Amino acid sequence: MMQYLSLHTFDETYPDAPSLRLNPLLKREALRRVAWSVFFQDTMYDNGHHGGHLVHESAFHIQLPCDEATFTRGTNVTTAPLFPKLTDQSPWGSTISATPEGLGHIGLSAHLLRAAAMRRRVLHYRSLIRYSPDSAQKMLDDLAVFEKELKQVINDFPPELAYNEDNLFVHSTARTAFVFLHLIRHNCFLMLGQTRLNICARDDSLALQAVQFAKDRLRHALPVSRIFADVLRLDITCDPSFSAHAYTSLESRCTFSPE
Repeated sequence: MMQYLSLHTFDETYPDAPSLRLNPLLKREALRRVAWSVFFQDTMYDNGHHGGHLVHESAFHIQLPCDEATFTRGTNVTTAPLFPKLTDQSPWGSTISATPEGLGHIGLSAHLLRAAAMRRRVLHYRSLIRYSPDSAQKMLDDLAVFEKELKQVINDFPPELAYNEDNLFVHSTARTAFVFLHLIRHNCFLMLGQTRLNICARDDSLALQAVQFAKDRLRHALPVSRIFADVLRLDITCDPSFSAHAYTSLESRCTFSPE
């Protein structure tokens, strides 16, 4: 819907602030947030299925939403695009080469968007491997590149977004989004591991690697269980899609047979 409505070109289409005094609900940052809200729903609903989205992130001419405090004050700031400093060196069409400038002006919402976009990337790749002509080792190499990019996005999280008891209370008014961020973060690695297991199922010589990939999934499934324990303990409001993330942490079977 974001690309269908051309919301991904918001900042390019409307480069200048309007000269008329507008209702606060129609200010640029408010409208930008509406556009990103549509994008977030897109990432949740299409689950990365091939054909659900065909516009690459490099075509997104809209900056990330600013941090919540700046938005509340009504201050206009320049942030950064979804994935700045992209190059054409990875199977994903781009490589995140360094920590981008402008991330100092973004907050919880923007980091949640970046994590959701990474989740959609790995799910998109997973939907294609069934018919891929590439060798199993080539696909595993592609996923190694993706894991490096994913870790870069996570390393960009500021200290106040680390998952710990203190930050659960610091973000008491935004706990649902805070929990969502970390569920998606772990879900990226869970889906990455599951995709690797699906690839290993095609080649008997990768049996030992499959054991390690299964262990990697457990390393992220256990934190998901602890997050849900906190959700119950603190009575945090759950988004309906939380259940999908809980299921992903339990899923262990391959989605297609080796043949």
